[in-house]
Amino acid sequence: MTLLSCADPPFLVFGYDQPPEGYNPFVDPDLPTPQAAFENFKYWVSGYYDHPDLASRSIHGLNFDKRGSRPSVDNMTEEETAANFDPVAAARTETPMFFQMQPVLKILAQTCLFDEKVTSDVLPQLEVVYLYCAKAQWYCLWGMIETERQYKEHLKLGHKVRPIRFLEIEGGNHFVSLEICCR
Repeated sequence: MTLLSCADPPFLVFGYDQPPEGYNPFVDPDLPTPQAAFENFKYWVSGYYDHPDLASRSIHGLNFDKRGSRPSVDNMTEEETAANFDPVAAARTETPMFFQMQPVLKILAQTCLFDEKVTSDVLPQLEVVYLYCAKAQWYCLWGMIETERQYKEHLKLGHKVRPIRFLEIEGGNHFVSLEICCR
């Protein structure tokens, strides 16, 4: 294996702490039940967001709106919606990632991407291509910003870490593959 593609992952998959500034759709006080939060999540995660200053690579350059414009879920068939937003599957797989798994995910991501011994011994030819969507909700863009910051910091210090190419999908939201491929 020589290439790993990361397709617009949220900061949670890397075990990064959530900045206090950002909207959290899972603990929104306006959504009193898990069902209401899950229903809102479909719209929040699939919207298009205009970020005031993505180029700044700062948390303050991101849009924290509760909903973006033109959510992809509005263009999905019932079958696509069911396949992409399954509450039973989400409770089993996504919920643990958001909460219990954070410390382990942080260790794994740091080791896989930035540990010099691991990156030279395990899949030493592996390059990471990090695709990020410029109109995605802030969770995904914060993941890119923080990963890019750490990557540049390691390079500045002369560390031999896993090579990462950051590629922007201009105008894309988190469901860019569905928007491009299936319409």
